[in-house]
Amino acid sequence: ALSRASRKDLARDYGAAAIERSAARLAPLREQARQLRTDEQTLRSARAAVEHAAVATRHVAERQADLEHAAARVYVNPAQAARAIAADPHAAERLDAATRWAAHQSRGSSARVHELAAAYGQPRGQLRTFRGPDAERMEALNSLSGLQRAARSFGEATRTAADAHERVASWTEVLGKAGVALSDLPRALQRVAAALQRVQHAMKGPEQALETAVRSMGHSAARAAVGMLPPALHAPAQLALHAVEKALDLGLGLGR
Repeated sequence: ALSRASRKDLARDYGAAAIERSAARLAPLREQARQLRTDEQTLRSARAAVEHAAVATRHVAERQADLEHAAARVYVNPAQAARAIAADPHAAERLDAATRWAAHQSRGSSARVHELAAAYGQPRGQLRTFRGPDAERMEALNSLSGLQRAARSFGEATRTAADAHERVASWTEVLGKAGVALSDLPRALQRVAAALQRVQHAMKGPEQALETAVRSMGHSAARAAVGMLPPALHAPAQLALHAVEKALDLGLGLGR
């Protein structure tokens, strides 16, 4: 009986030592994998910011084209008018005021409407001294509402693009501290992904050895052995213990 007890104690000691050895091999690999996942997430976030800025820049160009199209219905020189509107951060509000003046005045004949409309260029048509605006000028004034909407959309797109490029500048600084240039971002992602794959492959051996050691000791003895490990080794051993417990629970469930 004493001999059997001694053999059991010796087996538990061997099992505990095997758990500690496997956990010691696995712990640095798990830390390396954790750091690589963090790096990968950082690079992915930076890439998403760059992609968002590119989309925002395309939207600005699209809204610029819409602005010139709308300006062509109001001004003799739509490209010049669109540039003037784009340069004025308050253009949407001023054009909105002109639109409201035109809506409340008879046939848009108010001098204030023409003054506001002329702020960005020469409106189409003529404002006759005694007869008021001609048909072309009236059509131009009636198109102010569409121009105001285009100016507002352009302003919103410009602000969105500016914010997006500010975020890219912040990510450029973060990546620069890590020695990664923005132009090297795709290759950096590939390198990190490949390194993570290698580390995950290297983890399989210690993980399997750890689970085997836990199984060989029995549930209670393995739990006690894991509890006595140094803090740095506790996490990987605890994961192995949970994996074995889960497998045992699943086996019992299938057997019922």
